[in-house]
Amino acid sequence: MSDVAEQPLEQAPAGGEHGHLGWRKVPGMIGLSFKIFFLRLFTMGIYYFWGKTETRRRIWSAITLEGQPLEYTGTGKELFLGFLVVLFLVILPLYAVLVGLILLVGPKSPLVDLIALPLYPIILYLVGVAEYRARRYRLSRTSWRGIRGSMAGSPWKYGWTYLWTLVVAFLTLGWLAPWRSAKLQAVLTNDTRFGEEPLRFTATAGPLYGRFAILWFGVLALYIGIGGLFYALFKDEIMKSLVLKTSLPGSVVLQMVAIGFAALVVYAVISASYHARLYNHFTNHTFIQNARFNLEARAGSLIGLILGNVLILLLSLGILKPLIQMRLAGYFVKRTSIDGQIDFNAISQSQARLDRTGEGLAEAFDIDAF
Repeated sequence: MSDVAEQPLEQAPAGGEHGHLGWRKVPGMIGLSFKIFFLRLFTMGIYYFWGKTETRRRIWSAITLEGQPLEYTGTGKELFLGFLVVLFLVILPLYAVLVGLILLVGPKSPLVDLIALPLYPIILYLVGVAEYRARRYRLSRTSWRGIRGSMAGSPWKYGWTYLWTLVVAFLTLGWLAPWRSAKLQAVLTNDTRFGEEPLRFTATAGPLYGRFAILWFGVLALYIGIGGLFYALFKDEIMKSLVLKTSLPGSVVLQMVAIGFAALVVYAVISASYHARLYNHFTNHTFIQNARFNLEARAGSLIGLILGNVLILLLSLGILKPLIQMRLAGYFVKRTSIDGQIDFNAISQSQARLDRTGEGLAEAFDIDAF
């Protein structure tokens, strides 16, 4: 049984509705960001989970469906307890095994890397499990007119799919990445429920490959260009530091950082077209009942969003992360619409069991966007 109280269902008007999505201005996000920052300092980081909860509540309440806001019902305590469970049952045992094996063979033994090798697929598998469980938790704590979301599948099965598709994509030098994205999204979407109503995902990877080819060759050219630039500018300094076992001069490090940042900007530009296509394609092939979601993201606006968020993050030293999360949510919600009608009265409350704790694995791996 859950410790989260169920809310009474409000009745929608008879017949189908168009399911209009809206976005309302979120006030006070800068002030909230600084509040979370200082309280995390005073509590040695523990307030992070309560700050994350408050951020979600404000962002969720800014999203409206048929004029009524979503509600986030999760708590900081749930997130904190979920993190503690994962810390003591997963992270620390894995760390203890690794440290024990290293002490057994010696830290400088060539066997260390061989011993640690089996841990990598375990960690990657757990990342997939964490992604699924985090989505399940967020949906279970998201309600509209009292109806909450859920996931109908298994995080353990998804973790296996996440792992083997990653291996396949790696072995093909990334060329199966669009196929992998479509396969994982199909699992996540088809397992998603709004109340007891399932979502459907029909997208295939084929339409993504034109822009992916441009991205793949663009990244290759960027990698070769940056490598050549580093070799031409810093070869002597790097060789000198290796021979003398000294640190690189500060001016050289700053130049490297500047070039690296410029490379990130270039990557954002060349990847924006592919990601805009991917987001639109996946959203436009997502259905609930007879209604279809529609997203109109554009490469130019994505570039502005990404670069703006990076600047906010750097200039605020990470303090304004809640503001960045609000900007991300607002960008996609404002560009999403629903084509067709939804019979909300036909949607019954989810009967899925509610977890008592939050997405601890996602917190441990820091993979959760919100």
